[in-house]
Formats: sequence, C-alpha cells, structure tokens
Amino acid sequence: MVSCLAEEVKRPQRDLPLGIVGSLAIASSTYIAVSIVVTGMLVFTQLGQSAPIVAAFDAVGYHWACYIVSVGAVLGTVTATFSGLLGQPRIFYRMAKDGLLFPLFCKVSAKTGVPVLGTLITGLVTTGIAFFCSLELLADNISLPCHRSPSARCARSAS
Repeated sequence: MVSCLAEEVKRPQRDLPLGIVGSLAIASSTYIAVSIVVTGMLVFTQLGQSAPIVAAFDAVGYHWACYIVSVGAVLGTVTATFSGLLGQPRIFYRMAKDGLLFPLFCKVSAKTGVPVLGTLITGLVTTGIAFFCSLELLADNISLPCHRSPSARCARSAS
C-alpha cells in the first residue's frame, strides 16, 4: 500500500523506496523474531492451526499474553482493511487520469484533496462484501489483493 500513496509524498524518488524497503525490513524482522521465539516456546507440531502464537503462550502458562496477542491480531486485521480502503481510491484516481476509468474518478474534494467517487465506491463495495460474508472468510482473505498483484505481474511477464 505504500506505493499507492506515491502522489502524496513530497520527494517520491527518495522517500518511496525508503518506505517500501523500510516497511518490508521491519515486517520481515518482526515475523522472523516472533517465529524464533514461538518455536522456542513450543515444538512446532504442537502449535495450533488457527492461532499458533496464542496456543504457544497458552501452553507455557502466559494466559494474559493470549489476550494481548488476540487484541493485536484484531487490530492488525482492522489496520490491513483500512490500508486497502486508503489505497484503492487513489488507484481509481490514477487510472482515471490515465484514461482507463471514467473522468468522474478524477474529481477530488476541494477541501480535503481526497478522490470522492473512488472513496465512496470503495467504501460501499467493501461494506456490501462485509455484510454478506462471514468474519472468518473476510479475515482469511484480507491479504488476497497483496498476493494477487505480484502473481498477475509474474503471469504477464511469463507469457
């Protein structure tokens, strides 16, 4: 989602690569550190399928940590959702500027500078999907757009 906000950055040539590489480095380091700690707490075959970190803390008797990890998981899901909602209207805006969508998507609010129609459509579609789908399905598929985009680029370059 960092790259979706390129037009918001004052010095994109310098700041965008720093943001992308920095966020990947922080996320990867955190993921590796948590994986090392959790597999040090409990043999990986004993970790649960749905919530392995909670299972690890529960198995060693840190029940209070289970609540903290669960709240963090919920907040992380909400953050991922809001990140998608932030980036998608800007993608619509850029596509409209390039002539790939209707010019209505180019209009921004004079007061806030936010692409109004793209934000409304993204919000309404997201609300509709959330209304008709279970929370489990939504949580399992929250990162689907992140995985779809690189695979689409790989498919195009292979053909």
